[in-house]
Amino acid sequence: MRQKKVIMYAEGAFDEASGRGGYCATLVYNVQGRVYRKTVSESEEGTSRIRMFLTAIYTGLTMIKEQVLCDVYTSSAFIYSAVTGGWMDEWKANDWKKANGDDVENADLWEKISELAPQYSLYVKKLPKESDDEDFNACKGYARFKAYRSVDADE
Repeated sequence: MRQKKVIMYAEGAFDEASGRGGYCATLVYNVQGRVYRKTVSESEEGTSRIRMFLTAIYTGLTMIKEQVLCDVYTSSAFIYSAVTGGWMDEWKANDWKKANGDDVENADLWEKISELAPQYSLYVKKLPKESDDEDFNACKGYARFKAYRSVDADE
């Protein structure tokens, strides 16, 4: 029997002027021949762009309720390199320290992702920032909206 597969689009955005960030995770999956999408998008104050990407991936993984193959598509070269290049595993082995002894930024999220990743046979794939993938572009748009919207829009 073939293992179920989920595609996750994970994007982050950051407005340097306000310090506000936004993220989006969209899951795309097939159940008995029907395609479903589930999206979550939020904002945070006083954050960073990379933290928003990591929050998107972590949030997306927590939305998955069973063991599946999970392909994560993101435009973040740093996230892609950290996972596929083995940096995350090295940081974990060094108690979330870099090779030079400095703390890994956003270690709390890297640790949470590393704990969940084995359950989902996680594969990270990089998409170009300008892609024709509709799900990716929608996800990117939600993240940007959350980061750049005015604070007055929340009221």
